[in-house]
Amino acid sequence: MNKMSKTIKKLEKENLSWKGKHEQVSKSMFTMAEELRNSKNKNETLERLCRLCRWRTKCVGNILKSLTAKLRTTKRRKKRMKGERRRKRPLKSLLSMKRMTKK
Repeated sequence: MNKMSKTIKKLEKENLSWKGKHEQVSKSMFTMAEELRNSKNKNETLERLCRLCRWRTKCVGNILKSLTAKLRTTKRRKKRMKGERRRKRPLKSLLSMKRMTKK
């Protein structure tokens, strides 16, 4: 009988230790699950921000392309206008010389 009570006490202590370990493991698993959920949320927000940054970069690149194209065309127009002015100047001077000779 005495032996039986000792083994029962041992088993009860072992049972309590296993229950404590089980509770600790379940708590740690719960916290790990929360951390995983939080990291997934953070990951999703970072992915959204990354997509937004890529889109903005693409838009800015398109804007820069269009602006550089406009700048090139305006530079070409200015060069053409300068060239036309140079051509017109000698013609004007020739006409004015003709007028002066007629008088």
